[in-house]
Amino acid sequence: MYGVSAESMPIHPLCCLARHNILRLEAGGSYIYDMFGKFPGTVDTMRLMWFMHVHHLDLDVYDRFFKIGAYGNTHAAHMAPWHS
Repeated sequence: MYGVSAESMPIHPLCCLARHNILRLEAGGSYIYDMFGKFPGTVDTMRLMWFMHVHHLDLDVYDRFFKIGAYGNTHAAHMAPWHS
């Protein structure tokens, strides 16, 4: 996407994803861009900030695929005061 290949990009030090999984993510992003002509494909880009603010991190995914420090204490403690 955008003329840059994931094969040539360095992996962030907190990421534990294998290179082939990053290539799959790149393929998915390229498909969305090719299909809709923009990324994200079905969310108005101008409203993306609000979209990103209302989701919850799946901490189990981060704990499994990323190293310690991939999310902060605010995310780690979010569920208890808001959803218990």
